[in-house]
Amino acid sequence: MAVTRSSVDWPTLGKRGGVALVLSLLINYVLLTVVLQLELVASYEHLAYLPVTIWTTVGVIGATVVYGLLHRWSETPDKTFVRVAIVVLLLSFIPDGALLAFDEAATVGAATILAVLHIPPAAVCIVTLTGQLSE
Repeated sequence: MAVTRSSVDWPTLGKRGGVALVLSLLINYVLLTVVLQLELVASYEHLAYLPVTIWTTVGVIGATVVYGLLHRWSETPDKTFVRVAIVVLLLSFIPDGALLAFDEAATVGAATILAVLHIPPAAVCIVTLTGQLSE
């Protein structure tokens, strides 16, 4: 049974979420730039800055909201958040794999790169939202 706890204050949550977003985008932009410049995979519409920006932003905002809710309702919000983040990360690979079945332009390389781009934001959110970055 969840126990009501004092939630992390809004300014702190907003700051952590903002830092997580900026770091996640920067890391993903660097990775995407390397992939595109070295032509590691064939050109693919989802391996572009706009889709990566949109989906990274959606993921980080979602993680921030979930962390705020867990901080309010869980006795162990940080531990619970890490577990939730890992499960969500693993589940997030499913759509990338599904591209191979439903998009003729998708390649194994492109789907793999898209999946890899989920890892940095997950790691950044775990470290940043739980306050480990500031320690």
